[in-house]
Amino acid sequence: LRSRLRSILSVTLVQTATVFLVTSVSLWAMRPLLGFSEGLSQPQFFAVVGILGIIATATSPSTAVAVIVEARSKGDMTDTVLGCTVLKDIVVLVGFSILLTLGIPYFAIESGQDMPTVGGALLEVLFSLGIGLLFGVLMILYLRFVRKQLMLFVLASAFLTISLAEAFHLDHLLLAVMAGFAVSNFSRQGRRFLEGLEQASAPIFLIFF
Repeated sequence: LRSRLRSILSVTLVQTATVFLVTSVSLWAMRPLLGFSEGLSQPQFFAVVGILGIIATATSPSTAVAVIVEARSKGDMTDTVLGCTVLKDIVVLVGFSILLTLGIPYFAIESGQDMPTVGGALLEVLFSLGIGLLFGVLMILYLRFVRKQLMLFVLASAFLTISLAEAFHLDHLLLAVMAGFAVSNFSRQGRRFLEGLEQASAPIFLIFF
């Protein structure tokens, strides 16, 4: 992805900014038609519009991966789409936390729960990437020295990824993406891992589609 990093960054930035602005401006223009805006002050409505705008920029990495694997698509376009999808997930995660943090003070919310902060969101991203990298290294060692039961290994890795994310309150997707990135870019085990992934994907696609 290094050779396409500039393209991925530019496409992600332009697409995210465009969708966010168009969605936010459209909601602001349609305020008289929106029932939920009744009773909201101007700052409160702007906070809601901003959050809805950042949510509108989100895409589904699982859907993109499923279509790419099913179609056996390869090439520069495929790599760029995957890179943009993953990067946009990080942007949405951080942007949502920031906008939520900035918008909460405008609402009279009385709750005993801890409210998210910008620093907390950044720490969640960093820890998710860090643990994902560590898990990716463990996957590389298995694929290099064990090389057995690849389908079961992929399924077990998926369940273990979810368990780690739940245990440490991390983002499931970022952890899994970083682990896969480590296997594909920091070792020669990417093709072997992909074989196991394809073997385990049939029942998942059957349920998904």
